[in-house]
Amino acid sequence: MRSNRVRVFVSLSVLVLSACTDEGMPTSREDPISQGGAGGNAAIGGHGASGRGGSGGAAGQAAIAWTDDEIAALMQAANAAAVKQSTLAASQTETPPVRQFAVDLATAHSAANTRLLGVLLEQDISPKESAATAQLWRTSSRMVKTLRAASPSDFDTVYVQGQIDAHKAVLEIIDTKLLPTVKNAALKSELQTERKALKTQLQRAQELAKTLDLDVDAGVSEDGGT
Repeated sequence: MRSNRVRVFVSLSVLVLSACTDEGMPTSREDPISQGGAGGNAAIGGHGASGRGGSGGAAGQAAIAWTDDEIAALMQAANAAAVKQSTLAASQTETPPVRQFAVDLATAHSAANTRLLGVLLEQDISPKESAATAQLWRTSSRMVKTLRAASPSDFDTVYVQGQIDAHKAVLEIIDTKLLPTVKNAALKSELQTERKALKTQLQRAQELAKTLDLDVDAGVSEDGGT
């Protein structure tokens, strides 16, 4: 039976995807951004007055779309979260293959954010935090705390499970929320590039779990885990 230590990190897909739909958010603009401040009551997607008000029902839900600014912020946050978690993992794991995976993941996501920043500057896109981005930050903070508290015998399982969950979740968000709504061609191209890298990283995490016989839910599907 799987121990509770792995499930301390609740699947990011449940948390973030719930923030990406009307069903997972309040109908009014009262969901606070975790950092607070003036932007703390922004509705998901920052859709202005037309995003939710008045229409209601299926038609109102169908009208909700992400802006390029919000897409940029979410991808920056996802990359930064992976870098932070993987940098910590590289310093704490006692298993060489896990350490190498963590180093490679931190390097790849750091490079992805550098590349993304170049696109944003060139295309004059200003990242704007949404409720989903704030939820991602909160979830990542919980994961970091869980990693720091994990015993040496549990650490690899907690870290690898976290990366499997996170990469699956971000891939699902890219496929179902971001690619269908992105407007800027250069940003769309970057999303597609990051999606390809995320799939490769997910497959590597799943293979690492299998090789080390870690007690994780790899969730491998016919499409490589997405």
